[in-house]
Amino acid sequence: MSTTNQPDGAISDDAGAAATTAAQLGDLLCRAVRALGKAGDVETANRLAARAWWVARDSEPTLAVRINGVMHYLETLSNPTTATINNKEQPMSTTELDAGARSRPVAMT
Repeated sequence: MSTTNQPDGAISDDAGAAATTAAQLGDLLCRAVRALGKAGDVETANRLAARAWWVARDSEPTLAVRINGVMHYLETLSNPTTATINNKEQPMSTTELDAGARSRPVAMT
């Protein structure tokens, strides 16, 4: 069994490594794009993420889903009025729930 040293100092077994090169590159891309957005260049970060999603959508669908999540994260950075709790959407208020419930017909079960 051979081992390799990782850039972060970790050691992994080549045979047991589950991450593919594409997944590792995708991880790096997602981290870099998020960091770029946090640094204040949300528009460029979102454009890069969108292009990466376009490339990955057919050949690496799992990565494309992850990139999509990063784009949603970037939206929270570009729109500070988006209410979040621990990077999750806030639940709807009872007023919003009541208004939505009245506008839809009741489902018969």
